[in-house]
Amino acid sequence: TVMGIIIGMGWLEQWNKIPRYVANSLGVSFFALVSSFPVTAYHFHSFSMIGMVTNLIVVPLMEVLLVMGILTGVVGLFSISAASFLGGIVYYILQLYEVVCITAAKMPWASVAIGRFSVFSAILCYVIFFWIYCMPQKANWEKYIFGGLLLLLFIFFTGNRMFFHHNTIAFLDVGQGDSTVITSYDGQAFVIDGGGQYQKPFGSNTGNKIVTPYLEYQGVKEIDGLFLTHMDKDHGYGVLELMAYMPVKKVFISDYSFENKSLILENKTS
Repeated sequence: TVMGIIIGMGWLEQWNKIPRYVANSLGVSFFALVSSFPVTAYHFHSFSMIGMVTNLIVVPLMEVLLVMGILTGVVGLFSISAASFLGGIVYYILQLYEVVCITAAKMPWASVAIGRFSVFSAILCYVIFFWIYCMPQKANWEKYIFGGLLLLLFIFFTGNRMFFHHNTIAFLDVGQGDSTVITSYDGQAFVIDGGGQYQKPFGSNTGNKIVTPYLEYQGVKEIDGLFLTHMDKDHGYGVLELMAYMPVKKVFISDYSFENKSLILENKTS
């Protein structure tokens, strides 16, 4: 990412028509986003589109944060009260970071699920980036347009699930319980049970650690139907996690009395 920023900003300096403030503010964020995209897409199966916006707030304050952090440590050797004051500035900057990032992550289209991204696709991305960078400075606009279209064509039609969907049924290894994921050719996703391990706390159980990553791998950002066959923990804990961390359109529960089941009593979020 750092190498991409250095190369990209050097390339951007050739364009004198772009105001320096705009180039410095958006350039770093843009080239960081582009140069890290193949790696993040391979590992997390998604593409963050909100990073450039949040960086406009985060990056300018980073220098202040580092300076105040160092001063806090130095001043603390002589005066705890003065260090506490400086540390308060650091604290509120970090609080601002948290609010900005959490708010941005909740915005529509903050990230786009692109599904499976192969190693070959990631390598080819960097080859295309290098080809665009090495083109002559006075190259015709047709070459840049062609390169951009080629890059978009590759990203959206190679090694991902955004457009090429198939009917699939997957039985996930969640341990003792069960979890079945059905995805359709038109992008719908249905989950039957979510597994659940008794020794794992809520938030670190099978729904969040096993089922959700598989859905992201398939490019799924929303569950159309979530089925819970019965209320045992090895089937239901994962379902509760999915309801807490991923949008669910409809929930289907078996038609029998479950008011006194411990799973419901222990997890008020249900």
